[in-house]
Amino acid sequence: MLMNGNEYISVIQSIKSEIKSAQHKAALSVNRELIMLYYNIGIIINEHKAWGN
Repeated sequence: MLMNGNEYISVIQSIKSEIKSAQHKAALSVNRELIMLYYNIGIIINEHKAWGN
């Protein structure tokens, strides 16, 4: 089945939108995990703060 020009552009825009949405969700997830990692590292360092004395 052949698509006309407008239908083709609409499909491509839809695919691009899906890709951008997935990239955004991935970035949010990575940022959330990194924040939790740094927070947990801070807790560990704070528990052993006497090491630097």
